[in-house]
Amino acid sequence: MTFGLVGTRRGQTVLIPEPSYLMRMASSRHASEKKRTCDATDCNKEASRSVSGKKVDKAGMSLSSDPAKSAHLCKDHYREFKKKTKKDRTLERLDW
Repeated sequence: MTFGLVGTRRGQTVLIPEPSYLMRMASSRHASEKKRTCDATDCNKEASRSVSGKKVDKAGMSLSSDPAKSAHLCKDHYREFKKKTKKDRTLERLDW
């Protein structure tokens, strides 16, 4: 508990505890601050999306990492992936 607010009570200075909503929240343990780079070959840009490595491999894009794991793609390569898989996604959506 932190004491940051000062008040007076009956002429005496009193430390008043800060409300819980003003206290700093604990940092989440699962959020990774590590910056990932794009897994497409010969690309060193920062990754913005992650997709299935198998789907990226099926789309005909070459990866520098293992295609069995998820592939991290930058904005440009994600756009390319979306364009190459548009027909598959449309058919998959109509299949239900």
